[in-house]
Amino acid sequence: MKYFVLFLILFSVNYSLFANSDLEKDPEFLEIKAKLDSRWKVYTKKDLLFLERKEPVLVMPESKSNANPTLNETENEKMERLRKFGMKMKPSITYRFQKRWTVNESIETEIEREEILAKIQYLPKKYKIEHLLDNDLSKNGNDIYTPKTKKEKKRIKDYFNEKSKLEKKIPPLPDYHLSKFTLFLISKKGVSNEYAEVYPESVMGEFIQVEKLLFKYKIKQN
Repeated sequence: MKYFVLFLILFSVNYSLFANSDLEKDPEFLEIKAKLDSRWKVYTKKDLLFLERKEPVLVMPESKSNANPTLNETENEKMERLRKFGMKMKPSITYRFQKRWTVNESIETEIEREEILAKIQYLPKKYKIEHLLDNDLSKNGNDIYTPKTKKEKKRIKDYFNEKSKLEKKIPPLPDYHLSKFTLFLISKKGVSNEYAEVYPESVMGEFIQVEKLLFKYKIKQN
């Protein structure tokens, strides 16, 4: 039995190594790699693919949706503030890769997602809290329920607990199909968005160009 377990471990390790080496043989991956901006590099770790800028930028958390005390600063003042207080970070885009999905795998995943989403949609009725939804407070996209009794408060708590558990079970859909592999977007770091400023601002142009390399492989979701 112990030899069988050892075999499985070795097989698992070797399979991971083969998967990485096979990615390097994918013609569409090689095309992306060849066209990648010289300021960026590409590498893999286990089943993760990283597109990463070689040099770091300065990133500072800053909510653009709320009132900003530095709103009236000049562009030069903003750049100086980022240089002074920004955190060094290498911009990167991370993907998880798997052997290219079949049509059946995609269909099965979509069905599973729909079944879980249907269960989530039914939860307010299940816990009898539909009438407790505050439409005014829920305008920002988050459902806000306002209990009036301890029992209602408990039902709302149970609702959110089950909702959270179900949401964690929702399987991700792939974002890109290469010749032999399917890619799932995991994260983007070091990019300007609603919650962060980046210096130099020109790195956003680099980000866009890197993402364009994968655009033609993007999967259209229903």
